[in-house]
Formats: sequence, C-alpha cells, structure tokens
Amino acid sequence: VLYAQQLKEWEAAGIVKVRTALSREPGAPKTYVQNLVWEDRDEISNWLSPSNDSGMNYYVCGDAVVADAVYEMLVKVLRAKAKISRAVAVHHLSKMIA
Repeated sequence: VLYAQQLKEWEAAGIVKVRTALSREPGAPKTYVQNLVWEDRDEISNWLSPSNDSGMNYYVCGDAVVADAVYEMLVKVLRAKAKISRAVAVHHLSKMIA
C-alpha cells in the first residue's frame, strides 16, 4: 500500500481514519469503498455537512469508476443525513474536490 507507514502514523496521531476496501484480494470478502462510506455515514455526514464549513477536502484512491461510485454515495449520504436536495449536495461536494 502506497504511503502505508505514513498513513499508520497519521492514524495513530488521530489525523486520519484509514479504512481499507479490497475487492480483488484472493480469499477475502469483496469490500467496496462506497459500502464503507455508507457504513460510516453518520461520521462522514458530520464532516461533510453544509453547516460544517471547515474547508475540508476528500480524496479517493482508485480509478474513475471507484471515484464516481464514492461520489454518488457521498451525495446519497448528504441527502439522507442533511435532508438536502441532490442539487445542493452536488454543489456542496463540488467545493471540496481537490
């Protein structure tokens, strides 16, 4: 895993939360990033909430298919938790793309 040691150090310091999704690991159950986003929706919605104007960005490691699936799940999380329209969720997320 690229930057594995640095990510471990940041996680130990409480700077990041690392969740690993492996969909092609032999012998392991398939796990997709967007499913982990939905599992963590309460925490993620607090970070992404339109009322939390922290200047936060989010990053997705993976190809365009993964990025699109995660983006759509983030829209779903915002709509469900913040009770906002798709248009408002999309506008809000567009400000966070780095």
